[in-house]
Parts: sequence; C-alpha cells; structure tokens
Amino acid sequence: MSALLGRVVQPETLDIGVARVREALAAAPSDRAPLIAGLHGSTPSLLMAAWFAAERRTALLVAPNREAALRLADDLEAWLGRDDVVYLPQQEVPAFDRNAPDPELVGAAIHGLDRLAHGGPALAVTSLYGLRQRGLAPERLAGQVLTLEAGVRIEREALGEKLSAMGYQGVGAVGRTGDFAVRGSLVDVAAPGQSPVRIEFFDDEIVSLRTFGVTDQRSTGSLDRLRVLPVSHLILDDDGVLDALACLEDAEARGLIDGDDHTD
Repeated sequence: MSALLGRVVQPETLDIGVARVREALAAAPSDRAPLIAGLHGSTPSLLMAAWFAAERRTALLVAPNREAALRLADDLEAWLGRDDVVYLPQQEVPAFDRNAPDPELVGAAIHGLDRLAHGGPALAVTSLYGLRQRGLAPERLAGQVLTLEAGVRIEREALGEKLSAMGYQGVGAVGRTGDFAVRGSLVDVAAPGQSPVRIEFFDDEIVSLRTFGVTDQRSTGSLDRLRVLPVSHLILDDDGVLDALACLEDAEARGLIDGDDHTD
C-alpha cells in the first residue's frame, strides 16, 4: 500500500495530510464529525486510504450525495481492496415502507452493517441522505439472522414463511438478491453478500447446502453453514408487531395521536 501511494504522490505530502486528519479527529467534539473539504478528484480517497493503512481503524465517510459516495467507495476499493471498504447504499424509498423498497438495495445495506459488526476494521462509505435514513437497530438485526446447516430440522413451509417475513419474495426461479423459490425438496435462496444457495431437504431435515449459478443452475460449491440476512428493515414477526403497538400506545399517551386514528 505505502509503495503504491509513494509512486502517486510525494510521501512527505501524504504524511502531512494524514497527520492533519489525526489532529482533526482528536479535536472533534464527540457529537460532531470533522469535515474534509477543498480536495478534488481522487484526493479524498487517497488521503483516507493512507490514513486507514496507517491506523487500521473503522471509520464512516459521508459524501454529499449518492454519486459522490459511490465514486468514493470505488476509489477506496482501488487503493485498499474490497475487504477494507464497506459501501452502504442510499435507499430509494423510506426504510419502513413495506412494499416499495428494493430487496437487493436494502440487502446490500444490511450486509454492509453486518460486515461492520462482525468483520475487521473497515472504511464505511455512505451519502448524507443515506446517513439520515433509519434502519434496523443492531440488536434487532442480530436477532433476525437465520442460520441454517445440515442436520437442522425445519419445515419447508415454515422456512418459506420466515423468509417472507424477512422481506424475501417467492419466485419460480431465483434471479437476484431477495428471491427465494420452493421446488419439491429444494429451497433456493439468494441472500445478500453471497452466491445463491440451494437447500436440499429429506423430509423436514436439511441434508445439504450448495451454492449454484443463476444462469446454468449448476452447483459451484458446498457450505457447512448458511447465514441468511434480512432484506427488509420492517420485520413483521411477533416482536415487531408488539414493538409497533407499544410505540402507538406511547404516542397516544403523550397526545401525539388520537386513539381513534388506529385500530387494534
């Protein structure tokens, strides 16, 4: 990393920039992030890549808009590699709109949050609007991850209902993130951040987990365990319904809504 940067910019100039980033982070109030301005082209990504290479600390970089965030994430991946960069895409619609959000886009954001929670240090990138959008709380997300492995017993119908509650859409054949298909003893699911997986059942017991290609449907490998992340921020399970009712009752008690505005 350092050798590559040295061929692009004078090392002493880059060192000064990294030192100023350190100073800004140290001086910033706990409730306010430092603003980096006056840089052009790929300079911001170069500077932050050098800082990350030196510090190996997780940080969130917020770009002014979606296009700038995508460019910044692409540039950082060029400097650091994909494993050190987490892109959190801006959602096109409100997070808790049940019908409108794109499962693929929501899944990408949730996969990014999961990487930050369970992976090593990384630079996360989003837009200003993306930063303001609401989503699943960390503890709520952790409780919604579905883990499957060979030997586990679960009814295929129950699995389909669980996937639907997590935002997945039942289709004839999976083609994109957020799809699942039930065909006889097989359940195919396309979860965020990984290849589609074919779950083979014998009666109600999982006997194998295999990745496969969407175009030719051929197996490409096997898995010992599958972690299925939700592709919706709105999880319509019992806990979610109870939480929603509690919020309504609290809002009614504080006079924010009229009791006649909702039904049981």
